[in-house]
Amino acid sequence: MRHPPSIYKPLSDTFKSLRLIEVLPLSSDGLIYIRMREARTPGRYQCLSYMWGDASEETEAKVIVNGQPKYVRRNLYTFLQTAQQRFTEQPLWVDALCINQDDDVEKSHQVQRMGHIYRFAESVIIWLGVEVELTPLFEFVNFLWYAYGVADGNRTIVLAFPEYPIETRRERIINSAFQRLCSNPYWSRTWVAQEVLLAQRIIIVNAEEEMGFESLNQVLLPSVDDSGKERSMLKKFANSRRQHQGKGQFQNMQAVIWDLLEWLGDSHCGDERDHIYGLLSLVKGGRSFTVDYGEDVCSLFWRAGEHFRAWTKQKSMHLLCRTLGLTIERLQENLTSTVKLKPSLIAPSEKL
Repeated sequence: MRHPPSIYKPLSDTFKSLRLIEVLPLSSDGLIYIRMREARTPGRYQCLSYMWGDASEETEAKVIVNGQPKYVRRNLYTFLQTAQQRFTEQPLWVDALCINQDDDVEKSHQVQRMGHIYRFAESVIIWLGVEVELTPLFEFVNFLWYAYGVADGNRTIVLAFPEYPIETRRERIINSAFQRLCSNPYWSRTWVAQEVLLAQRIIIVNAEEEMGFESLNQVLLPSVDDSGKERSMLKKFANSRRQHQGKGQFQNMQAVIWDLLEWLGDSHCGDERDHIYGLLSLVKGGRSFTVDYGEDVCSLFWRAGEHFRAWTKQKSMHLLCRTLGLTIERLQENLTSTVKLKPSLIAPSEKL
């Protein structure tokens, strides 16, 4: 374990309490100082949505939390550097810091609450990192949004650049910039569906600039084609936000579960069980499904199929099997007499 035990004290109530951090301003010694506290009624706070990245000695950096050293992965470290100047002393919820990742019981309880945490945050900060140059795109969208503020993306572009044919504007200005955004590895995360779809307000941030997701949605998304998986997925996120925002859970199970499982089929997470846990706050019945990081992935698969019968009724269990990286043979080895599902349910079927 890379951090002293004193950094994490047991939460007074793991079902109702959470931790929040505040990043302190730039220090003379160059270190990042963080204040962490427990909160039962968190009030106003923001959540961070980001890629964890690889775990290795080379990709970790030291920060100081409540006077004690803690090592975080490089992508989070670069955000904390940015936060020293742009989000100083603002209450933030960051999973890698606010959850004791070495305590499976606390982790299970806190992950069970993550939908609630993201849903009631004042805003969700999407951190895209520092490697990809997106500042021109941010400036472009923000300029059009504040200058014209119209929902028709094509009309916005025409107003701003009347001297160019629309196809030239779309190709040169929109599509190339949008592709850079869509190809960012952030969108391949398992948890992105929950974090984006439940957020009240989204701010997309890189090292230099930021833009609102709604600005992107109204200025660019109506004007770009959705060819390619990355573009299509981002537009689906935007459409789902419009349709379901404020409802808390998806209402049309048959229409949504398939899309979510397909998105997760190629998504990435450090723990394969999170492919299921990342859906819980989005689907009917998810809140009553127990998160247990002490459970093996095969047992979790069968328990999920038993709990979410809508998945088996629409014959999409094979997609769930694929997202968890499971084989039929491995699942059959773990069948028990208490399981009501049949292995045939995980065979590929026609898409509804």
